[in-house]
Amino acid sequence: MIKERYVNFEVANLLRDKGFNEPCRVVYEGKNLSVKTFSYINSELTSDYVCAPTQATACDWVEETFNIAILLELTIKGYMLGFIHAHKDPNTATSNVLGSDGKSYIPMPCGDNSDGSWSSKELAYNAALKYVLTNVI
Repeated sequence: MIKERYVNFEVANLLRDKGFNEPCRVVYEGKNLSVKTFSYINSELTSDYVCAPTQATACDWVEETFNIAILLELTIKGYMLGFIHAHKDPNTATSNVLGSDGKSYIPMPCGDNSDGSWSSKELAYNAALKYVLTNVI
């Protein structure tokens, strides 16, 4: 069975701060995940709660809202190595590397493995979302 991967508490708060207000059936009560019977949006919740979207939903929202796609690739060792692919006008790109396709590529911070990769997809997506929400948007 495929497991839903929810953003961590820190990323959930960053998403709320950046305007994420999509329906979620899972919220953080304090730092604990809680499944609810009905869907909620952040604007309906008190400050004790924050919506916890799946990582896929959060990545889709970042792409649709800010035109930034978060992508992962496998390294030769099979670990996840993340990078952020920002769709920007090449004339106004502010990222580190401008690709031959005219899109800007922003390398993601190093992971928890000795080769700089991430040991799991879940860790990589949370790190990528945190980086984008904190440093790019």
